Amino acid sequence: MIPTITVKIPGKPITANMQARLTAVKVTGSAGISYRGRMYKSNESRAYQSLVYNLAYEEAALTGWKQPFYAVVHLRYYNIRADVDGVPKLILDGLQGVLYPNDSRIKRFLVEPFKDDGGERCEVDVSWMTWAECKSKGLTCPVKYRI
Repeated sequence: MIPTITVKIPGKPITANMQARLTAVKVTGSAGISYRGRMYKSNESRAYQSLVYNLAYEEAALTGWKQPFYAVVHLRYYNIRADVDGVPKLILDGLQGVLYPNDSRIKRFLVEPFKDDGGERCEVDVSWMTWAECKSKGLTCPVKYRI
C-alpha cells in the first residue's frame, strides 16, 4: 500500500493575485518622474501559509507521516471560483518541509475544482511515488525510499 496523507484546509485559499503587494517609490530622474517598487508577501498570504503549515504539521504528527523522496500531490478545491493555477502556490509552500522536503520533489501534481454542498475548502493528498513510477520517469531514488 502506498503511504498517503490528507490535509483538509477550511476557508477560501489566497490566490496568486492576492499573494503579493507592490511598494511604490517615486523616483525623479533625467527622464522625469517614474515609480519603482518591490514585491512583498501580503499579511493575508503569510497567515494562510502558516495555517496550511500548522494543519499539515498536526496531521503528520497524528499519523506518523514520513516524508517521501519524491511526492505525488492531488489538490482539490471546493466551491471556489478561481483559476486552477492561482490556488496551489501558497498551499504547496505551506506543506513544504512537513509533508515533503521541497516542492522540487513533487513529480506529479493534479489540481481539480469541485462543487458540493459543503463550504469553501481545499483538500490535499500527498503520497509517495512508487519505485516503478520513478524508474519509468528515469528518476533515481535511494533504496530506503523505494516502495
